[in-house]
Amino acid sequence: MLTTEIRGTPFRASWGVECRPVRRRLLNLLTALSLVLCVAVAVLWVVSMFRGLAVEYWAPAAIRIWGVSCSRGEIGLSRSTGAPESGVAGGLRFYTQRPVSPIDSLRPLIGPIAGFQFNVLGVAKFQARPGTTILDLFYFPCWLAVALTAVLPVRRHLLARRRDRVGHCVQCGYDLRATPERCPECGEKAKAG
Repeated sequence: MLTTEIRGTPFRASWGVECRPVRRRLLNLLTALSLVLCVAVAVLWVVSMFRGLAVEYWAPAAIRIWGVSCSRGEIGLSRSTGAPESGVAGGLRFYTQRPVSPIDSLRPLIGPIAGFQFNVLGVAKFQARPGTTILDLFYFPCWLAVALTAVLPVRRHLLARRRDRVGHCVQCGYDLRATPERCPECGEKAKAG
């Protein structure tokens, strides 16, 4: 096993041992992406209360349609398969509509041809078979998406605050009361002052 140092951080070149600088950069990138996604979903949540938004991708033969929509604080993912329609070209379509609760928009389909497979805390899976078309929908509330995308940034912030305490290593957070000159965990020199 080859051990060397890159910018004062141990780097082990062997299989199964993680490289700290690469791992930290990847975690920083994931945290930034998660934070951007959290803010985007929060803005989408507010906008969806006033205007419903939808994006659909139609396959070239119009046999399959994938879509994402947001209305009344709920995000919906949909997939539709069925017979090709004449005169419909494939492509991406974006449109707005008046805000409607997804449950209300599905009421005409509920009956012998459709139904909810589950609906717990606003997370719902719905399937309909009108004619030769199969429609699968999955809805979840925006607050759930905001909460899930905020977990990593909040956790990283709380860990950074704990690590920045006096008497702890700024690199790894190790308690330096026993060895105030150098961190025995990562080898980082203690800050002056």
